[in-house]
Amino acid sequence: MSFWGLILKNLWRHKIRNGLTLLGVSIGVATILALGLLMNGFEQSLGETLRAGKTDFSVMSADAPAILFSAIEESKLEEIEHLAGVDHAAGSLLAITSFLNNPYFFSIGVEANDLDFLGVKIVEGRAFGPQAPDEILLGKTSAGNGNVHVGDKVTMGTKEFQVVGIYETGNAWEDGGAFANLATIQQWQHKEGQVSLVAVKVKDGFVADAVASTLKAHFAGQFVTMHSIAESENFLHSVGIMQAISWAVSILAIGIGGIGVMNTMTMAVFERTREIGILRAVGWRRRRIISMVMGESITIALIAAVLGFIVGILAVKGLLLVPVVKGYLTPVYSIMLFVRAFGIALAVGLLGGLYPAYRATRITPTTALRHE
Repeated sequence: MSFWGLILKNLWRHKIRNGLTLLGVSIGVATILALGLLMNGFEQSLGETLRAGKTDFSVMSADAPAILFSAIEESKLEEIEHLAGVDHAAGSLLAITSFLNNPYFFSIGVEANDLDFLGVKIVEGRAFGPQAPDEILLGKTSAGNGNVHVGDKVTMGTKEFQVVGIYETGNAWEDGGAFANLATIQQWQHKEGQVSLVAVKVKDGFVADAVASTLKAHFAGQFVTMHSIAESENFLHSVGIMQAISWAVSILAIGIGGIGVMNTMTMAVFERTREIGILRAVGWRRRRIISMVMGESITIALIAAVLGFIVGILAVKGLLLVPVVKGYLTPVYSIMLFVRAFGIALAVGLLGGLYPAYRATRITPTTALRHE
């Protein structure tokens, strides 16, 4: 029998115990992979939210912890437009409400004549009228998820709207939401005279960064500017937190998985004391004993990695079918993410096998006879 054949045979002898250990490690790998895929998708999706349209940069409150909490007086729009280098400024109010079976629906209030400026492309129907408080545009994704068509009446939150058009921006969050008249969203959210964001277009011949600096200086630090959400301090802070959580889960998976593998392999070594003693008696060196035990430990971890990859990908695909998530997020696959998950599985196998391998090398033929 070959050396690897012996390793596989040893693992098969206690298939239930080894299978449970393998399951535990694979769940850890699947969790790491799924978190990474979703976090990458979340970062990419939000990072593109302000890149569509004809805007050069956007403005939000400096003291707001997130864009949803940003509050800018609508009267500031005219003041911004009068700054040197500013061609146009468009305000929008962001709100989270319920729609159909989605309790976290993304709605945006804008002026009707700013839709094209903000990159909203009508693919079916027409835009809402400037004085039509009950008309709404649904994103292509949200309309598809809810099987809603132009002309239908829908309830968003507690208010009824008529769908007059379907739009597409190319951004998952916006296409999974809705646009309505700014005044309607302001009244509905009890935020009359306020906007969350101001999108700014710079005149030809001016540099966007210079105009943004002028704007911040003019308003004495009341606002922050960004070319995309990915450049905002709040976004970077949120991404940093998510990355820290992801690494914490990875470390936890190494610890729990390593202990599980170590426990399994220690029990295996204890039960095979006589067998290992005989192998030592027939000439097996300590290095070969270490290779056998470590080989079994690493084999468990590597099989768990493959299973973890499959489970993680299937879990993400299943999550994307949930109405709250469907259409809003696209997982981003990267080689480094798989390498990281594989490396963690390998680390679990190595760390989990060290002590059992050391214990196995201390077994001598006389020890085996006494054990028997």
